[in-house]
Amino acid sequence: MGREDNRCAIVVFNIDEVASDEAKAIDIFTRIDDGLDMSLEFRKTAAKSLFDRIVINNEVHLLAVEADFVRNQAPEFILGINYYE
Repeated sequence: MGREDNRCAIVVFNIDEVASDEAKAIDIFTRIDDGLDMSLEFRKTAAKSLFDRIVINNEVHLLAVEADFVRNQAPEFILGINYYE
């Protein structure tokens, strides 16, 4: 794993946008490739948990590649991303 792969991100979500389209949000979160090769059922459960966390607290920590994926799929969901190692 290279240095770039180790980056993380604090992602600030637009709660109104995320909450207004729960189905789209959960679909995107389910499709995040974390490289762990988990079952679809597990990924759906994790996606729903992430959705719930975002709605409660608009700021979450993700891997940088996950943050980039969400930003590319639904830029309206993202207010800001702060990368760190």
